[in-house]
Amino acid sequence: MITGDGSLGFGGEGENITSLDEVGPAMQRALQSKKPYLLNVNARGARSPFTEWQLGGKKK
Repeated sequence: MITGDGSLGFGGEGENITSLDEVGPAMQRALQSKKPYLLNVNARGARSPFTEWQLGGKKK
């Protein structure tokens, strides 16, 4: 579980997800929870198309 995140301040729960194989089980826990639930997914290694566009000087 995450400590110190915004969902805890509102009586919720949450967790950090650091690998793809954690997503499914975390989603199940979130859906079974009776509280607001935050899934913090740490995605690395890929940029969004918008970020690529911004870094590329907004060229079409």
